[in-house]
Amino acid sequence: MAHVELGHRERRIIQTLSGQSMRMAGLAQQVSRHRSTICRDLKRNCCRFEAEHELNGCYGSIAHGFAADPGLALREELAKPT
Repeated sequence: MAHVELGHRERRIIQTLSGQSMRMAGLAQQVSRHRSTICRDLKRNCCRFEAEHELNGCYGSIAHGFAADPGLALREELAKPT
């Protein structure tokens, strides 16, 4: 089977439903993907902040931007002041 990345629409659905505390299997069924794909995407693209809990969550648009340009995350990391 060919490798097909998650699209922007799929990531937005994952973002919305994960914010509603839907289980992995339910998310996978909604976007017609395997639950391990959903699990990897959430692990890779969710933010957890110690000080500002209201910012915690998954951001589908940001995740899709990083997926569309794989070097973007590295360039942003390198541009940070030390």
